[in-house]
Amino acid sequence: MRPVDLMLDEENELKFKVNVDGSRPGTASSRFVVEGPEMDFVFKGASAGQGEISVVIPSLKNILKEGLYDTHLEVVVDDKIFVPLEMKANFEKSVSVTAEAVVRQPRKKTTASAVLVEAP
Repeated sequence: MRPVDLMLDEENELKFKVNVDGSRPGTASSRFVVEGPEMDFVFKGASAGQGEISVVIPSLKNILKEGLYDTHLEVVVDDKIFVPLEMKANFEKSVSVTAEAVVRQPRKKTTASAVLVEAP
């Protein structure tokens, strides 16, 4: 599976289609996990209707560095945790352009002068 590209300095929304089958209905909740180098980050999923789950990932620009991270979707039904989807996410900074005015020191004007040294 190809990595999913996400913006590191912007909010991202992911939607997943999830189907929970079983002999008895249970209470299901979901969460999306980003596995960081030192700690994991968990984002709660919300039902988006018709078997869809929506997960909002806030800006992580001061928390994570750009790069490829392991992620997975967890679905919790009663007291059991299921991992129906594992994938890689590529976090990148969005393109930005900055400009700055450069103030130059005024140049000294070039001048020429002459002096009569000797008169006949």
